[in-house]
Amino acid sequence: MTGSRQIGKTTLLAELIGGEKLPGLQSKAVFSGAHHPDKVELLETTTGRKTVVGHYENGSMQVQPEGFEAFGVRCIHTAATAPSEWVQIDELGFLERDCAAFADAVERLFEQKRVVAVLRKQQGIPLNDALLARPDVFVFDLDELIPPDSLQIGCVILAAGEARRFGANKLLAEFQDRPMLEQSFLRLPARLWSNTLVVTRNKEVAELAAAYGLPTITPEGAQLSDSIRCAAKSLKGLDGALFSVGDQPLCRAESLQLILRDFVAHPNAIVRLSFEDWQGNPVIFPGDMLLELEKLTSEQGGNTIIRRHTERLRSVQALFAEELEDADTPQKLNALRQIPRE
Repeated sequence: MTGSRQIGKTTLLAELIGGEKLPGLQSKAVFSGAHHPDKVELLETTTGRKTVVGHYENGSMQVQPEGFEAFGVRCIHTAATAPSEWVQIDELGFLERDCAAFADAVERLFEQKRVVAVLRKQQGIPLNDALLARPDVFVFDLDELIPPDSLQIGCVILAAGEARRFGANKLLAEFQDRPMLEQSFLRLPARLWSNTLVVTRNKEVAELAAAYGLPTITPEGAQLSDSIRCAAKSLKGLDGALFSVGDQPLCRAESLQLILRDFVAHPNAIVRLSFEDWQGNPVIFPGDMLLELEKLTSEQGGNTIIRRHTERLRSVQALFAEELEDADTPQKLNALRQIPRE
């Protein structure tokens, strides 16, 4: 099994094995702060024994190879000789990349046992690439499950604000070596949506959207309600629409997929990304509310509609609080640049 972070790989694995403790290994990130895990532990599923295989240092997770090469290899050998037909590994990721002895043990295990494994979805991991290429492996990608063909869901990227507090077009400001708006384009792949629209009044933004093959529409005015009305009218008839802003550079694709999955399960609800009690963006509105969004006036925004229908609101928790932060000033953007990412 593979798929984005927090999409439900471990939950599905638990359902598949029905609560059994199959021989094998499980990795677990240990958090004490909001931004990153302090360490990663490797756990032997049948005994509960564990060791540290990664620790956070200098802005990234650093591998402790001895954890894999001693403890990890020993646990795999134990699983290979266990009487169970099946063994489990949850998950294989980037920390194992440079641990050749561990990688060899895992590949031998696939020859010796039937293995149900969770693989981190990331390019450039030789062990994972080798396992995915095996002719005897069935790959189940949870990202391909949403949305079903029966639901037509649009995606709106709001990029028409005047950015008065920023003093320039903040959407074109650099973030992680690319214009900030590109972060939205990358985390909202067009394949997930029936229709994707970028709402803008700026020529450079429109050209950037065109480079990604994304159509643009132009609102009548600069107010937020103008952009929302314009988009809602264009998406009329769909089962729902996600409204996203272009200045949340740390919002993760995994969190966006969580709210999309929740809407697929509850297509009559308003689903919004939150963190604890903080209600933020993006928001998915069901199709019957697009007409109400078309009628917004003056300084009204999506919250006007949400307040009318609080009984239909569902909040989905983001992975990290900073995902909801917007870069509305140069100082705020610089602060967001300093937050480490895994």
